[in-house]
Amino acid sequence: MPDKTRRDALRTVEDEAKEIIAQSRPSQAKRNRSWERKNPAVAYRGIPPKVQERILTIAKEHSVPVGELAGRLLEAGLTLFDRGELPLTPQLKAGKYTLYPVPGNGK
Repeated sequence: MPDKTRRDALRTVEDEAKEIIAQSRPSQAKRNRSWERKNPAVAYRGIPPKVQERILTIAKEHSVPVGELAGRLLEAGLTLFDRGELPLTPQLKAGKYTLYPVPGNGK
């Protein structure tokens, strides 16, 4: 009889191990993306809402992806900065530097 008890205990451990492994596998379920399709707004952290809206409008007008347009605008801004045509004047505000020291100026 002791052999049967050991086998039962081993089966229990095996079953528990299989269950743990099954739970740790990533889900194969497809994500429901209907909300994203209905609400295509893109949010860039730290970018003023008015600027985001303008980028979205331009992207729609030209039928291009918002991310591509944002990347192109960043490239153009870097070119202007490198030429010295885009001055940046960071100012100290609340212990850190900002390019928007006046409330409502850009944000």
